[in-house]
Amino acid sequence: MAVSAAPRVRIIARSEGSRARLARALEQAGIPVVGDDPRKERIDVVVAMPDDVPALAGVPLSAGLVVIGGNPTTLAGLLPAGRAWGVVDGSVAPEALSAAIHAVAAGFRVLPSTATVPTRLAPDVAAASREGPMFEEALTPREHEVLELAALGLSNHGIATRLAISDHTVKFHLASVYGKLGVRSRTAAVRRGLSRGLITI
Repeated sequence: MAVSAAPRVRIIARSEGSRARLARALEQAGIPVVGDDPRKERIDVVVAMPDDVPALAGVPLSAGLVVIGGNPTTLAGLLPAGRAWGVVDGSVAPEALSAAIHAVAAGFRVLPSTATVPTRLAPDVAAASREGPMFEEALTPREHEVLELAALGLSNHGIATRLAISDHTVKFHLASVYGKLGVRSRTAAVRRGLSRGLITI
């Protein structure tokens, strides 16, 4: 799914209250809303509340879906396996909501780290479990922090500033994360962390 730096986002909501709440959340996250009818022109992501999930059936397959609020595990079982989607907490921070929308627009699936992902939605996880342990060593709390900030799009220097550590230490932690996740790049590490529920954005 080719997406520009600013995803084209629309709202689907049957009630004015839900529409207003979603519009407010997107405004706080700095995400512009281009309309609420997904059938008129191309969109990258549709945002909805849990009660409006049935209405998402008419959204073009090219668009990702983000649901704000509700039970993540239940919603994960209702959302289609053939497209990018995300479920975030109703109290999600603006920065995290923005990151989730960008991740879905880029083709990822996003879930809170506490949610159980149905096996049908995570074939790579199922395949990895058949081949052996997913990871030989768990990420440390600091490595989790670094990976989550990387998922939010922060640079190495930005991560260092946020965590009050040096740029060199950030590089060290990222190298350790790459080794533990079996990847070679920041993008691959974020993708692996999201798909396996290791990080929440």
